[in-house]
Amino acid sequence: MSNLESDSRVAVEHPERSELAAFLDGSLAAEARRRVVRHLLAGCEECRHEIGGLWRNAEDQRPRRRFSAPLGAYVGAFETALSKARTLRASLEAEREQAPRRVAELLALSPLDRIRRCHEDPRLANPAVIEGLLAERSRRPQEGVALAELAIALAERVERFRYGSTTPRDLETRAWCHLGEARREDGDLVGAERALDLAEALFDQGSEDPLDRAALDLARARWFARMGRAQSAADSCSRAVAILRRVGPREALATVLLELGPQLAESGSPEAAIEALLEGVKDLSAARHSRRLAIGLCTLASLLVAHGRERHARPHLWRARALAERLGNLDILERVAWVEGRAALASGRVDAAEAALLESRDRLSARGLAREALAANLDLAELHLRGGRPVDVSGLRFGPSNVASSSSRPSSGEVAAVLFLRSVVESGGATPDIARDLSDWIAARAAREAASVA
Repeated sequence: MSNLESDSRVAVEHPERSELAAFLDGSLAAEARRRVVRHLLAGCEECRHEIGGLWRNAEDQRPRRRFSAPLGAYVGAFETALSKARTLRASLEAEREQAPRRVAELLALSPLDRIRRCHEDPRLANPAVIEGLLAERSRRPQEGVALAELAIALAERVERFRYGSTTPRDLETRAWCHLGEARREDGDLVGAERALDLAEALFDQGSEDPLDRAALDLARARWFARMGRAQSAADSCSRAVAILRRVGPREALATVLLELGPQLAESGSPEAAIEALLEGVKDLSAARHSRRLAIGLCTLASLLVAHGRERHARPHLWRARALAERLGNLDILERVAWVEGRAALASGRVDAAEAALLESRDRLSARGLAREALAANLDLAELHLRGGRPVDVSGLRFGPSNVASSSSRPSSGEVAAVLFLRSVVESGGATPDIARDLSDWIAARAAREAASVA
């Protein structure tokens, strides 16, 4: 049937008067309602006229008292609403101004007194104080769990009639997400998963803010990474990136891309990892995020070296070194020196590579950068195996770490990989490629940990 024939049929088959009346009062079934809409959109003047008459009759039958208020009454109602909005805005601004002082006073108390104050002082149960407590977690990582729990206690007491029905749930979502992160950093992976699960449930009851969704996806990605589920971590982090591409600040996207890169590398997608890192380092401000940017540049250079693009790595290494020197950050400087040694090895400068890697290994170990020191030892193992020289098995182990986070400790998979290499070295079955693959894998995990800490 042609469009013209279809339109003619719609115009002829008029709805019943009862259907038009039900359409007006909202009681018409969905399928019939769609049929009436299509009919009216086809341009039937007869039915439009009929609906107009039904509407006027319905208006005439309404009680006049509902429509008899003078215009001034509506103006007064609007003024009252605006006055309340102005009052609330002034109150919220005052809360934001007072929040830093209230947070400082709260944190000056003992842990028990903090809890007591949160339950006794209603002035603390507001969004500004809660956000202040959560922001403080990055400055007090050793108190991360306690700060998140205080934020949860306050979020549960936020008044819905004052801040809106979804605000308390949004605040609880953020607080439980922070608790999940803090527990993961403390090594409580079961508790972290429970906190993130609850944050997910609360998210569904709130405003479903996309930035909260991105934060949850990123927190889940870090948890997956700590559990050794590299592909799940990369997938979850990719979802956060997709959200931030649509609605997030550009720098927030860049920081998450710098986390996504190592996760993609660890999951076996090096080209995608390089692409993510290139975009991240391009958009991140060196003025505001020097440390994060330097680590990202170092990771990018290491990946480029590992995949035969040593010349492309050099500019990123130079930039990373310049940033680290400006910051006076010895950890990053030692990471840069290690990648420079890897670059020398990749380009065939064996003597220079061995000298650089030996020195770098010892300095990384002294700094407590256990994964990087092990990777340097694996690089040396590759170098020795290529030259037909014996490998120092005693160096193939994890040393002590200077990082308080439990995620800095080696996972069972990492320990198993090192034990495997030691066994094949001792049995005479080790090859340079095995050492190189393990070094790249450990390097990716070291980069992922450095990015999440940054």
